[in-house]
Amino acid sequence: MIGLPTIVSSRTSSTGTPAASAAARRAGRACGSRTTTASPPEGDGSSETEPPSAADQLTATLESLAALRDRGLITVEEYEAKKRDLLERM
Repeated sequence: MIGLPTIVSSRTSSTGTPAASAAARRAGRACGSRTTTASPPEGDGSSETEPPSAADQLTATLESLAALRDRGLITVEEYEAKKRDLLERM
């Protein structure tokens, strides 16, 4: 946020302090001069994620193949053959 320029005045306020100082203090409050800190990210603090397990990879592959089958891009026989092949490798 950009603050407004402070107008310097040689006048004094009723308390005897220079008016420019009082205006500067008000401008600082109006511009939100308070500092805030960002909250730390959730999690255990490590930046690395765990690699997917073999079961997760197999599930994702079978879901992708099923989607291709459902869209008519591969036949039911091709899907079943590939599924059988993948399950035999486990």
